[in-house]
Amino acid sequence: MDNDNGGTSPWVWVGVGCLVLVLMGAIGVGGLGYLGYRKAREIQAEMEDPAARERAVLEILGADAMPEGYNAVVGFSIPFLMRMAMLSDREPDAEGRVEGFDERGFVYFEMLQQARDRDQLRDFFEGRTDDAEVLRQNDIRISSKEILERGTLEAEGYSILWLANRGGIRIADSASDGLTTLMLVHCEPADSRGRMGIWFGPDPEPGTPAEEVDFTGTPADPAAIGALMSGFALCPR
Repeated sequence: MDNDNGGTSPWVWVGVGCLVLVLMGAIGVGGLGYLGYRKAREIQAEMEDPAARERAVLEILGADAMPEGYNAVVGFSIPFLMRMAMLSDREPDAEGRVEGFDERGFVYFEMLQQARDRDQLRDFFEGRTDDAEVLRQNDIRISSKEILERGTLEAEGYSILWLANRGGIRIADSASDGLTTLMLVHCEPADSRGRMGIWFGPDPEPGTPAEEVDFTGTPADPAAIGALMSGFALCPR
């Protein structure tokens, strides 16, 4: 995975870019400038307070505890519009901040979505099409060297369609390369919100044919995907 350990990982800007876009939207819709300003201050305060930051992430993920080996980077919600949480394998610094990633990270976002977009995403995840245009429409860019596997995880009240990819992924202006698994969460009953998780990490043997690689414990391992997602409750209760 491309990551400059000497500075801020480019994946940090996934969260920052989404945050800026959302807040700009909040400011521009109906003259809600004060709401955008207040939300920005609230998020800033949470990011500076490790305990508040973790509470925000756990609430968004519906989790009781952070996944082993991960720490909260940021979690924020814009009422009725979207929610986002980001996890990193990097340890907090002396001031309790988590900046960037060492090798692995997880991003979850939830936003209003049209039924047409939801159906197109399901077609892609279920293999009825390999056209990633529907992802590009949501500002997610995949440079796929190889789709490793597709699958479905069943949970109480919802299912997760997942796709493990070998190659690069770009969200807004940020990019990473290695293994990336996209997860589409389908709640029962269905609602108007789209929910997606992105788990990324290094490729254990880049350039080696997939059938010769042991992906155990990586984002391309179905058991590891299930173990990670089992700690989250992502649908309305």
